[in-house]
Amino acid sequence: MKRLLSVLTAAVLLPSLAWPQSFGQNKVQYATKDWKYIQSEHLDIYFYEGGEQIANFTSAVAESALVSLQRTFQFELIARIPFLVYNSHNDFQETNVTPGIQPESVGGFTEFFKGRIVLPYEGSNELFRHVVHHELLHAVLLQYFYGAGAGAVIRGITRFQLPLWLNEGLGEYESQHWDTNADNMIRDAVINDYLPPLSQLEYMAYQGGQSFYYWIERRYGRAKVTELLQELRTTRNVNVAFQNALGENLEVVSEQWQKTLKQWYWPEIERRQTPTDLASALTDHRKTSNYINNSPSLSPDGSRLAYLTDRSGLFDIHLLNAITGQDMGKLVSGQKQSGVEELKWLRPGISWAPDNNRLVFAAKSGWQDVLHVVDVQRRRIVRTYKPGFEGIWNPSWSPDGKHIAFTGMTKTRCDLYLVDVETEQLTQITDDEFSDFEPTWSPDGRWLAFSSDRGEPGENGDVPIWQHDYRNSDIYLIRPDGTSLQRITSGPSTETAPEFYHSADTLLYLSDRNGISNVYFHVLSTGEELPLTNMLVGIQQISIANSGQRLAFTSFYRGGYDIYLWRNPLEAVGKHAALTLTDAMKYRATPPDSLDAPQLASLSNEQTQGRPYQSFAFDRDFTRGIITNGTVTRGEIETPKDNLQSDGSFIVRDYKPRFSIDYVGGVTGYDPFFGLQGLGQMYLSDLTGNHQIGIGAYLNRSIANSDFALSYMYQGWRPNVYFAFGQQVSFYLSDLQGDFDLFGSIERFRFISLLSGVSYPFSRFDRIDFSAAYLYTIQDNLTYIDIPSLKSSAAIFSLEYTRDNTRWGYYGPDDNRRSSLMVSVSPGIGSIPREFATMQADFRRYKALSREWSLAWRLSGGASFGKQPQHFILGGIPNWLNREFARGLSTDDINDLTFSQFVYPVRGTNYYEQIGTRYALLNAEIRFPFIRFLLLQAPIPLFFQQVRGAIFFDAGSAWDESSGFRLFKRNRFDERVLDDVLAGFGYGIRFYSPIGLLRIDAAWNTDLQQYTKPRYLFSLGTDF
Repeated sequence: MKRLLSVLTAAVLLPSLAWPQSFGQNKVQYATKDWKYIQSEHLDIYFYEGGEQIANFTSAVAESALVSLQRTFQFELIARIPFLVYNSHNDFQETNVTPGIQPESVGGFTEFFKGRIVLPYEGSNELFRHVVHHELLHAVLLQYFYGAGAGAVIRGITRFQLPLWLNEGLGEYESQHWDTNADNMIRDAVINDYLPPLSQLEYMAYQGGQSFYYWIERRYGRAKVTELLQELRTTRNVNVAFQNALGENLEVVSEQWQKTLKQWYWPEIERRQTPTDLASALTDHRKTSNYINNSPSLSPDGSRLAYLTDRSGLFDIHLLNAITGQDMGKLVSGQKQSGVEELKWLRPGISWAPDNNRLVFAAKSGWQDVLHVVDVQRRRIVRTYKPGFEGIWNPSWSPDGKHIAFTGMTKTRCDLYLVDVETEQLTQITDDEFSDFEPTWSPDGRWLAFSSDRGEPGENGDVPIWQHDYRNSDIYLIRPDGTSLQRITSGPSTETAPEFYHSADTLLYLSDRNGISNVYFHVLSTGEELPLTNMLVGIQQISIANSGQRLAFTSFYRGGYDIYLWRNPLEAVGKHAALTLTDAMKYRATPPDSLDAPQLASLSNEQTQGRPYQSFAFDRDFTRGIITNGTVTRGEIETPKDNLQSDGSFIVRDYKPRFSIDYVGGVTGYDPFFGLQGLGQMYLSDLTGNHQIGIGAYLNRSIANSDFALSYMYQGWRPNVYFAFGQQVSFYLSDLQGDFDLFGSIERFRFISLLSGVSYPFSRFDRIDFSAAYLYTIQDNLTYIDIPSLKSSAAIFSLEYTRDNTRWGYYGPDDNRRSSLMVSVSPGIGSIPREFATMQADFRRYKALSREWSLAWRLSGGASFGKQPQHFILGGIPNWLNREFARGLSTDDINDLTFSQFVYPVRGTNYYEQIGTRYALLNAEIRFPFIRFLLLQAPIPLFFQQVRGAIFFDAGSAWDESSGFRLFKRNRFDERVLDDVLAGFGYGIRFYSPIGLLRIDAAWNTDLQQYTKPRYLFSLGTDF
């Protein structure tokens, strides 16, 4: 028998016996992208087929925004900034710049190491401009604080990280200044008393940070923002920078900021209405512990209401009784299966058919968006329309039930369409570069009302979209055949969500003209227009029943989105002749000459003339690089001289992959036995992230004693391919002893492997993985060098099917399912053939008992067959820090070390408790919240948050075919106890520590009649 001495491994890209995948959802490349690029003065903009127009849009918007940013920072770029622009959010989710799948809520991101800006076009020109400017701010900020290049960024971040609220808030402030949405959210937070101090603003980083910069501008002048940024850059200390720039530390400034916000918003309580002042709440996000209830859709008879909600942690469609408010259950489960991967909650739309039994909604289905029709009575999707668009939003069923109008986007063009319900014939209504949304039918079916950024009809047809004023949305009418386009509203405010109210002559819509989104009543024949509401917080969406005087709407109130039912809304006609402007709207109208001067919180109604501030950073002077207030010196970036064609358009070039470093790092040390040691890692990729190279080494005096690995992965195709070569070295203490050896001799095992693999995803939720590996093993005795080396080689092939639609909780999955089936075969190829076939299965189920509590259980097993089958080693837990061993590991057969596989967790047992060619494992846990927040002052200051608890039971067994398996036996008291099964139970906590996610468990081993003393286990990693 030999005892384990140590296993020296490095945290590098070491190849394994199987394809390096695990549970998790898939990023599917539905089509291979042929990337190209254009170059403007400061930017390299990458795009693919169908994206050239939006690349030009990006260039115009970003270069214009860069002028504004240079003015704020008083800083010249030191490196060109690359943009990767995707034609749709569906395509954007496939990006390989980051490893994760980008959810619907992510509209773009800036990657730190290469300074890449990655973003999709999502149909709205103004939204795209906003995201371009916001993300460009982050790229400029990286150069401003840290310099250019991965090394400079890593060094800079280790010295100083700008707090998230200062970073994201500045992005919103620079790209939006102070918009009605931010004003609405901060007003709600102040009035309902949940706005945290600046030091705790992380969970309100965007609008909270935006309001801070807006406050600075109004208190000190816009130039103070530049001064604060310069102090942050110089001092690399938030408190010192605040003291130098603002005269007070962070805590005092926070108090001043909150006091001013109360002065701005508290007076609004008396003169405006809350949602519950005029309507009944049909949902309450506080009681259901969720955030979003939106997209209300009243049935034609007004008796029921369908809506979107995230109360399960994923988005689903639920049904309510609109008369009693009773919850009628779930209609559609979203984000768990192909076809309903997303439910478009950011731009939602649910529409009922005239029969009161069917409804239609848009969803992501693979590469495209589709329209699903649900039979409400049967609660099933009964039909799906697939027009082949990258984006579909706002479906609206016609009054006669024959057509569905919707917004569709293809190749970055966002227009209105009709689909015939029976024949599926598609009709395009609008065809231009403008953003058209929210079509709704007149009761007679002769008109469609919609919102758009098109301006005056016929005036902007030949102008590129980036030269058109697309900032505001207005209401328009059009015939279903695309004729008779009419503009209904005009002005600097935003009008959205049109709905006909029981007549083709009466229109309701939302407008933020006073600074808050309110419902307006418009008579088309006379042009009469009146507000119906005077809200304290804005309204986002409205729905009207065909019969009955009812209006449902969504509003953000008390920190979440809820749905309200307003009875008899026309009773409010004439009640609000004119709405008082919000304080922010009064300030917005300040003449531009005084924008850099301090402004007080209160402005009179007479001070409302002048240019709107929102146009300040994007007017024609700025687009031409003309700055009338402050100066910016042009940077030293080399402008490409051959980037334009003779007509002034950009030259389009083919993208060629070039590798650059994503990360490089390492440490060195000295060991008395092995001498000089060092760990190094380096990751490289191309700009798109499709090509990825990993290099890792754990040097231990010589190559023979060292771990190293080289891997390459290509992710630009639907099947991802992987190649790796490496060596892993382990050292063991042998029983072979000489006359003067006290503990035996040292043996070294070198595992050299060559691996290739292919992973093919069928959808986001399931895939198949194939791998082929060639393994070469060398066993040397380092004490007695005259003992000949033992060598072996073998080939192994693996095929695995994996399905995973789980929802991720705090520290692991907490709802839905994941499973895998795997077959591995070694056909006996090599110098010492190892022939076996192994089958394994793993089934896991997670059930959310509430938003905080969940039940998890797992059943797995495997068996190996053949002349030299694999061995399964049962016992212990993964990443066990205070580990213990039940026995030593035999090294008599060199192949045992190569092919053995650990099976865990069985908490309460040691490693190597059982070894066999068969195994079965059962795990069950109840997971729950334990500590939300805990701050200790003594003996040392400690802060804990989101500490989760678990109660668990584990049982497993490993056995050989020859020895058989027996579940129970009788003990000396004639009690029935477990025989070949190991079992343990206990409880534990999980929380993030400085060394990672730490699990602390108290576990008892049991035979179902008796149990041992508790053992306290410390380990790292997520739950199963």
